[in-house]
Amino acid sequence: EIGLEFTKEEAIEYTMNDWPKMQAIYLQHLVGSMFCIPSLLGLTDPATASSLAICGILSEMGWELQDMTEILYIRYCKKDGKKLMPGAIVFIFALHHSLTTSLGIPMILYYRNMT
Repeated sequence: EIGLEFTKEEAIEYTMNDWPKMQAIYLQHLVGSMFCIPSLLGLTDPATASSLAICGILSEMGWELQDMTEILYIRYCKKDGKKLMPGAIVFIFALHHSLTTSLGIPMILYYRNMT
């Protein structure tokens, strides 16, 4: 159990209000991943492909930082923060979001020019 305690009506309202944000998340992840495709498939010269991949990685890292900041704000600054963002959810998102940074920074710093 992850600690979400919503009535059916609250869950429907939360989901309906969260829907536009989820569409933005999908779009951001799509655009960030599209930046990496030239590097993965070797579609252009290595310098351009690498630069595009780095833009994609930095885009993802920026999103993850913003989203984690919002999650912590909701958890600790909103009236119903513990109900909206239970500890287990915060932990899962922190683990998920930290992967982008912990994998992305070394890749940018040490493996940028791999061909």
